[in-house]
Amino acid sequence: MKCDQIELKSQEDELPCSSNNKAISIPKVKGHILSGCFGDDLRAERHLSRAQKQGNTDCDRSQRQGFDVNLECPIKTQLDELHEWCQGKLSGHFSPRYQVLSFTQFNPKTKTISVRNNFKHLDTKRAVFRSCVLKDGHRILGSDATVTIAAGVGEMQEVTLNTPSFYEFDAMYHLNLYVKDPYTDDDVLCHQLRLHHLVKQEVLMADVYAAIEVVETQKRCEVHGEHFSLSFHKETGFMDSYFYHGESLLSQPMSLLCNRGPMNYEDNEHWHSFTREWSQEAVESTTQHFSIVVVNDSRVRITIRSVLANGSVVHTIYKVYADGRVWVRQTFKPSSHSGLSMIGFKIPLGQSYSEFRYFGKGPHANYQNLNDDLGLAVYQELIEEVSSKTFKNHTQVFWASLTNSSQRGVMIKSDRLPLNVGACRSDDDCVACIVAVDVVGWLSKHDPQFMDVHREYHYEFEMVPVTKGQEDVYYKVKMI
Repeated sequence: MKCDQIELKSQEDELPCSSNNKAISIPKVKGHILSGCFGDDLRAERHLSRAQKQGNTDCDRSQRQGFDVNLECPIKTQLDELHEWCQGKLSGHFSPRYQVLSFTQFNPKTKTISVRNNFKHLDTKRAVFRSCVLKDGHRILGSDATVTIAAGVGEMQEVTLNTPSFYEFDAMYHLNLYVKDPYTDDDVLCHQLRLHHLVKQEVLMADVYAAIEVVETQKRCEVHGEHFSLSFHKETGFMDSYFYHGESLLSQPMSLLCNRGPMNYEDNEHWHSFTREWSQEAVESTTQHFSIVVVNDSRVRITIRSVLANGSVVHTIYKVYADGRVWVRQTFKPSSHSGLSMIGFKIPLGQSYSEFRYFGKGPHANYQNLNDDLGLAVYQELIEEVSSKTFKNHTQVFWASLTNSSQRGVMIKSDRLPLNVGACRSDDDCVACIVAVDVVGWLSKHDPQFMDVHREYHYEFEMVPVTKGQEDVYYKVKMI
């Protein structure tokens, strides 16, 4: 049928010009293939028009440039079409013909994407577009940008997009492209790009670093690498020393964080009376199992099982790598009467580590139910004040670092799920960093996921020694 139509259209001189039932459908803009309709065809949606020059159907598009100027669609018609599409998109009632913009794959090197305009009337230069980057469904602050798309109907344009990158791994990025409804000013999602995520780089460390050495005694276990050394106390089950390039990162042994009260409670006296007695009882733990396995020259695995005084069980796995990284995974099963609100680690660092940077939802994101509308960004704080109770807790944090003036310190990276991370300067002149997750407690028991007090909690993170300009040395971008 298509071939027959083209043959008829190419013989316009033989058609009687006075006929009321015969017309030629001529495209108004660039890039469309002619489609003719003869007779009273109610399905035709295009305006019927004729070429200025008799005897030319522009089948070879030789006169297309002059046609485009004369047949420019009125602005109101273009905006009406955009408004109709936006309302159909918002209502959810749209058919394949409403796919008016088609996109190619995103080019990560040039940060560009090609867009084809499939509207019938709209020139996209009259529309307002903006883009926004989301990480795991959370909007990233500072990623909003205005996108200029000036493509006529049927044309394709290459567009540059603003795609910031960060250093956390196992993160899924999406870029949303919105168009503004010209009559209601609503932002309507017209396309979503699945960009990339960052994954842990698998390197053959045996070819780069010296083999790991393990020294084990009855009470202690030491792990030595080319640039680091650390040790575990078997009775407590926690790391009590961590040296990197000859500099001690820990000022005191790490300990278990068992919090029953709010992290930022304003009443000091009430806070101490509410938490001190229970916290001391809960933190006292007994190590039931301690084992170390040398997986290869570049990795060691340490497994610890502890029981708290209130009956809760903690199972912790450490993986120590030849470059000094320590991967930590903890499983916590609370007792039926625990009443905990948070469980995690307390990492005491030296007093010189006062610069706290984190990728999360900002200083106002203290509680899970108050930060849904906040965007992700990189924030920085100085740990100056001394406080025995508040850690300036921040929820939904994907990575955080504590460094000194020389930009050396420790970075905490979450794996898949965000954590609660905070830091404060304590009375004994150390800067304590916490890494924790919400569990059953009076702060969160109204949430459905915390109603089962017997459930197990799993979380994991990675401690990475930070040197100047080397925060992302172990990570790379993987396109999907």
